Amino acid sequence: MMLTLNPAELADLTNQIVAAVRHQLTAEAKQAAAVPAKNRLLKVAEAAERLQLAEKTVTKYLKDGTLRGRNLGTLEKPVWRVQELSVDEFIAGR
Repeated sequence: MMLTLNPAELADLTNQIVAAVRHQLTAEAKQAAAVPAKNRLLKVAEAAERLQLAEKTVTKYLKDGTLRGRNLGTLEKPVWRVQELSVDEFIAGR
């Protein structure tokens, strides 16, 4: 089945698609802006400062699961990140 459109119909359809995509992108941008600051990722140094602990201690806690975080690197060269919320939960649980 083949759809045939004249130039005016094609232009109208194109405008509708562009409007729909813009609407979707705007909605996604608003949703992204609404993400709470507590979802911000902290480096080990930042988490250590907030927890008033040494960076080595924070890294140890990340490795053993005492503090929740993610290794964005490799096992050989870890790059740890911690959500602010995890730091707050850790402080509350002390």
